[in-house]
Amino acid sequence: KGGNQMSLKVWMPLNGNLENKGCGNATITGNLTYVDGGKLGKARSAGTITISKDYMTEIGTMCFWINVGPETITSAGGQIYKTQQQSKGRKWDLFLYSTKNSLHTWGCVKDDATNTPNGSYTLNNFFPNDTWVHVAVAHDKEKIYTYRNGILYNTTSWNSNGTFTFNGPVTFAETTEGILYNDLRIYDECLTAIQVK
Repeated sequence: KGGNQMSLKVWMPLNGNLENKGCGNATITGNLTYVDGGKLGKARSAGTITISKDYMTEIGTMCFWINVGPETITSAGGQIYKTQQQSKGRKWDLFLYSTKNSLHTWGCVKDDATNTPNGSYTLNNFFPNDTWVHVAVAHDKEKIYTYRNGILYNTTSWNSNGTFTFNGPVTFAETTEGILYNDLRIYDECLTAIQVK
């Protein structure tokens, strides 16, 4: 959707090819499966995408189309976006939990090894069944903004004043086989509500 073209670091239509049309220089890998019926023709239905650089370290926005089908997800295994830092530094995850219809974030920006959650929240019944939904999650150093279909759905405060020591890699669509994705975009700026639309 909107945003500054120069800040668009990752732009992957996910409609049959694994390619980055954004201006970032990250290495992107993945062995994906596609099916018909996507927002852009075909859609990713299986396979994890690995992005070598995390463009959402301090501020950023991630946008994507998602269709949650009949699959059942009952644990934190439904990862949408996952940083690979598990201890000191920054960690920020987005996943389907505790059901496939709920969106959950887990944020950590501590400088120690405690990984104390910071900026975590759960949006129950966020995803309708078998319906394409546009999701945008934007954050600055004070708040996380979640949009559904271009409308602000939730705002959560968080403290991101730590020293960010981690910058990749990240994974997208990890362990969410059967859930359809299209048009992944990652910006290194916190988009406004008007830009998200």
